[in-house]
Amino acid sequence: MAKRILEVVSGKGGVGKTTIAVNLAALAAKEGMPVVLIDGDTGNPSTGLHLGMLGHADGLQKVLAGKCGFEETLIVHPMTGVRVMPSTLGYESEVKLDRLKEILHKTKYENFVIDTPPGMSREVKEIVSACTDIIIVVTPDMASTMSAVKMCDMAADRGVKVNGIVLNRVQGKTYEMHYKEIEDTCEQRILATIREDRIVPESIGCHVPVVVHAPKSDVSKAFNELTVSLGLERRMRPVGSEGMLELIKELLLKILGRR
Repeated sequence: MAKRILEVVSGKGGVGKTTIAVNLAALAAKEGMPVVLIDGDTGNPSTGLHLGMLGHADGLQKVLAGKCGFEETLIVHPMTGVRVMPSTLGYESEVKLDRLKEILHKTKYENFVIDTPPGMSREVKEIVSACTDIIIVVTPDMASTMSAVKMCDMAADRGVKVNGIVLNRVQGKTYEMHYKEIEDTCEQRILATIREDRIVPESIGCHVPVVVHAPKSDVSKAFNELTVSLGLERRMRPVGSEGMLELIKELLLKILGRR
């Protein structure tokens, strides 16, 4: 199987990019896929904050600098089983993200989710160049939408596939942009719409992804739909006879209305 390096990006901060990256990785791990969640924000890392994994001396910065190996730096989140490559909180000079693609292709892992810094800095461009595909997170406002247009152009310039947009933190206010207006402006389809919900900051405060903290919530349902939209569910399914039995079982449950 070819490597899948999925990057979660946004043109501006505060749109919930890290929340989406963490929960996608958690859903993948739940399905039994060995996924690595990478905190690509070496300047202001936050995946560790979301998962309660703080204070580690080694991280992505040292891997990029050749000071430690990729495998030895991975940390397994005990509740979800997600393998996490953190970025350290300490300041590191001369972080060269242009080595990321080479490093990822040398590892034994096949599936990655990368949380990146907001904006279009040199670091972001280097991470995009290392990826196979991206999703762009926006909120329903003009500033976020226009920044997403720039992200699409940057990905196209590097030959990286844009899967679509995740519309996040929707409140249903009259002043918010309509989803069709966002799709037309960005020339991309919206993969999932996630409404603003207090359960999200609550889950972050508990250091547990919301899909684990509140799996039956509307937010978690939206994340599950996003997983299907991205084709991650199909990639996560085993291909042997046990996998076929599971698929048949789930199909029957859906027909009976129990799923």
